[in-house]
Amino acid sequence: MMKVGSRASRPVCNYSIPQLVVCQTKGFGKTKKPQAKKASRVQEQQQQQTVQSPQAEPEVSNIPTFLSEDTDRLGEEEVPEEISNRILSRILVFAGLPTFLGMLSLPLFYYLKVKQHWEIPTWGVYISSFLTFGIGVLGISYGAISASWTQQEGSALGVEEFKKNLPFALDKMRGK
Repeated sequence: MMKVGSRASRPVCNYSIPQLVVCQTKGFGKTKKPQAKKASRVQEQQQQQTVQSPQAEPEVSNIPTFLSEDTDRLGEEEVPEEISNRILSRILVFAGLPTFLGMLSLPLFYYLKVKQHWEIPTWGVYISSFLTFGIGVLGISYGAISASWTQQEGSALGVEEFKKNLPFALDKMRGK
């Protein structure tokens, strides 16, 4: 290898292959030390445990354990698989069905206009596409919020769960 330029910070290039220039460069910044961060977290948890009194009885709450106020950092506790499967199935129903209907409406309008000779205004196609795809996008949020976040199975449409989970989700988004 031969050094190009007089500074040590410039890339070191290998010219052994005439058609291809291969250069090695130095990385940017210092390497992160995850052990120090992990050690500080462990110390914080130990301090929090010593501050809490052992005689206090735990509060009984309707809030699932994975959504408790104790977990301010993301990724500290996972959503149980049963609940995540329930949320995913609701999203597939409430978002997938309208989106599928939106994709099905475009060939349907083509068939009606070209083969059946119906006079369908262009704005009608736009509005129906906008509504079906828009409802599909809203279905993602409704599917996630209307699922039961506890171990109990919720209702089919999830109206009661939606009323219960929406204020909680809005509070979490606001940082409360």
